[in-house]
Amino acid sequence: MKFLAVLATTVALVSAAVLDPVHSLVQREVANSDVTAFALPDGRSKLEVVVDGVLEGTIVETADGGLIAYDAFGKEIDLDAEHGDDSIVKRGKLDVILKLGKILKRWGGRAWTFFKCTGYGAAVRCGDEFLDCAQYGQPPWTCIEGIACVGGSAKKCI
Repeated sequence: MKFLAVLATTVALVSAAVLDPVHSLVQREVANSDVTAFALPDGRSKLEVVVDGVLEGTIVETADGGLIAYDAFGKEIDLDAEHGDDSIVKRGKLDVILKLGKILKRWGGRAWTFFKCTGYGAAVRCGDEFLDCAQYGQPPWTCIEGIACVGGSAKKCI
């Protein structure tokens, strides 16, 4: 019985040590990211995601209200695909674009307006909370966890 307890503890510690670098990488990328919004001449919006001073990608609103996300090299990012086959470093760099892009794609113009009001930096910082709500069919402007993460400034945006 002691053997099983020691084995289970060892497996838990080793698993935590292996998974922690991935979590730390993603948290560092989110903390060092900056999202800048631009209005295009035709009235659509464009977001540029910069991580550690390097452009990592853009999200562009399309004429029909959808969006297209591009990485730093101009390659289109499929927001519906599972990105499990990418390297850890690449996923970390694209994490901000993927989170924000999935939410904006799902909820459209109202989400663009909500995040413009709260600030895209808050949307990135609280992206996990908003993405969790979106997976359960809850839009960002009704997501209690996301609004609590953003803080009091989100009240005026609801």
